[in-house]
Amino acid sequence: MSKLSFAVVAAVTALSSVGCSSAWMTREEHERETAQLTEYKNALEAENASLRAKGAEFDRMKAELETNSESAKFYNDLAASLKKALNGLGVSHEEVTITPDGRAIFSTDVLFDLASWTLTPRGKEILAKFAQTQKTTVMKIVGHTDSKRVVSTKLKTALDTDTNKELSVKRAIAVMGELLNGGVRESQIVSVEGHGSSEPKKTDKESRRVEIFIIPGAQVQPTSFKKPVKK
Repeated sequence: MSKLSFAVVAAVTALSSVGCSSAWMTREEHERETAQLTEYKNALEAENASLRAKGAEFDRMKAELETNSESAKFYNDLAASLKKALNGLGVSHEEVTITPDGRAIFSTDVLFDLASWTLTPRGKEILAKFAQTQKTTVMKIVGHTDSKRVVSTKLKTALDTDTNKELSVKRAIAVMGELLNGGVRESQIVSVEGHGSSEPKKTDKESRRVEIFIIPGAQVQPTSFKKPVKK
């Protein structure tokens, strides 16, 4: 029992004792006693409201902690499964990284040839291994480039808009295509985007990347996979 609650009980008991020892009281005494009881009642209600608010905040923080713990476990398991899948390919941390917030970051220097959105044999192999670990997860694919302008004559001819943004989109689409070839289903991919050079990293090498955002808690039911047939 809190100090305030104890004080309220003690005060009510004392006032009740006074009432029992005297059959009559003046109007002033009655009003004074009523005012004191009202004051104690209001104080007790205020304390109860404060305790309820603290209890609700505790429940919120507990739920948030449990959610964060589940997400952390999800991403730790994701990193472990990907590391296991890529074991033996000699993939470095700079080439493929799993971040604590659930992004799988692939360096485009390993996925693609320079000034191209055609996947390299090594890039295909890495994405195939990644696809093996993602049979039910839901993801978003985002392509990025460095800030250098497109100067390759071959690339300029191939692009419709001659922009890094278009190049980043085409690379993201190429990654999606390889994941589909590896068993990921179209329903697992919520969006494919290209952000060009709008979200640079510290170096040009780091900026050239494709990020796959894995969404925790969102899954699709596994089914027998059938590779999409081009019409």
